[in-house]
Amino acid sequence: IGVAAIKGLCDALGKKCIPVSTLEALAYNLVGRCCTAVSVMDARCNQVYCGIFLIDGEEVTRLTEDMAIKIDDLGKLLEDYENIIFVGDGAKLCHKALGYTKAPANCEYQKGSSVCFAAQAHIDEALDSKELLPVYLRLPQAERELKAKQKN
Repeated sequence: IGVAAIKGLCDALGKKCIPVSTLEALAYNLVGRCCTAVSVMDARCNQVYCGIFLIDGEEVTRLTEDMAIKIDDLGKLLEDYENIIFVGDGAKLCHKALGYTKAPANCEYQKGSSVCFAAQAHIDEALDSKELLPVYLRLPQAERELKAKQKN
């Protein structure tokens, strides 16, 4: 829905658009700290959508691609990182399961300003709205269930 809305606005205004990962935008909530931001969104079934970012004061550097991952597997992946802070609607879930620090309440959820900061960091990647496509990290549940039925 969000991508369709942006495509419509950009078409109507004759403007280009900048694709922004929701997980990357969440990491921008923690700018000003020096940490490993682990952006997590609850994907249900003991999984999260996740992206890992290094924040060195004002600069955000992507360390992993966005992914869908089981919380236990995320715990194993995080063993290689230091000063971890969970951010996003999956932060409480991951904090409870894995024990790392959770972002303060005022930084936990997505903010429009963080989306703007993430877009500014990718200003050279502006593209025509016809080129903008949504990114899905896993198939919708209905498609997964259909594939499972077809497999059996």
